[in-house]
Amino acid sequence: LFKAKSTYSALATHVVISEIQVTGGTGATNDEFVELYNPTGSSVDLAGWRIAKKPADGSPQTNLITIDSGTIPANGYFLVVGNGYDGSVAADKTYVATGSALIAGDNTILLYSGAGDETLKDKVGMGTATDVETTATTEPGANASIERKANSSSTSESMGPSGVDETKGNGEDTDVNSSDFVSRTTSDPQNSSSTAEIPPSATPS
Repeated sequence: LFKAKSTYSALATHVVISEIQVTGGTGATNDEFVELYNPTGSSVDLAGWRIAKKPADGSPQTNLITIDSGTIPANGYFLVVGNGYDGSVAADKTYVATGSALIAGDNTILLYSGAGDETLKDKVGMGTATDVETTATTEPGANASIERKANSSSTSESMGPSGVDETKGNGEDTDVNSSDFVSRTTSDPQNSSSTAEIPPSATPS
């Protein structure tokens, strides 16, 4: 006999920040992106949603982008990039980032819903960020990223190429940034045309 056992500490029920790249290679400081993931079974209209960044020194947050239009598919992704992004996966939306507007490794990235109901949906603090969900996750290196786990047992290896969690989505959300994310040595951005990744609700034990 097999008994279903949940693989999640907490499965998100709303759109979340799923992957962040801060910088590309040498001289590509604005080669950055914020990827969103929709763990639900229904598409979400992102018109009016916005993404902001907040420095570690306590300075006020600044807006990276207010999304004018776009839909994130059920169990799918949405890719928002800086104007220096050079990845092979096409952006869904692009913002202009220079100077202090660039994402830094000690920033907090915040996601707000829109359409007349602005609510903080998710935030991810990196490095020495002070505005975090419990504790900050690690700071990503050049051409690398941080990625939200598929489930509580996910690791960098299991989320990577041919890993057991590679195609299981990015739904782990315990409100502890350090626990919910892993580091990737090579970024893996996905957009609204990428294959949907349905998080398994349970595994046999």
